[in-house]
Amino acid sequence: MSRPGEPGLPVPSPMDGPSSPAEIIDCYPVPRVQLVVTIQIDSSTDRSQLVLSTARFISTVLVADRRLRLVVDPVRSRAGDGEVVVVLKPGFVSTLTAERLGKMLDVVREAATGFKGATLARVEVVPQS
Repeated sequence: MSRPGEPGLPVPSPMDGPSSPAEIIDCYPVPRVQLVVTIQIDSSTDRSQLVLSTARFISTVLVADRRLRLVVDPVRSRAGDGEVVVVLKPGFVSTLTAERLGKMLDVVREAATGFKGATLARVEVVPQS
């Protein structure tokens, strides 16, 4: 920081001559994908145990890859007929999102082994609809 009476930072001179033309880069759009987890619920399962297992399962999956910033999509997630479908959308989309979600498949399968009262029916990475 300059003091009064002392010379300050040098002032940049305006550009001389014409400016260069704008450069347009063509690229493909980044695919938007989501993780869909389908869980089959046993009819004889204690509901309180099921709620605790579900909370543990979801929190394990959400923190497995913090860069994805996964969030549960309440509009596309649903439950009924002994089945729960949880749709997880990444909060951050990049060219590596699909690859990172692909690596999450094993994490989801591992987290589902501790699920009491339900079994993992399906887990897949699909385009966002």
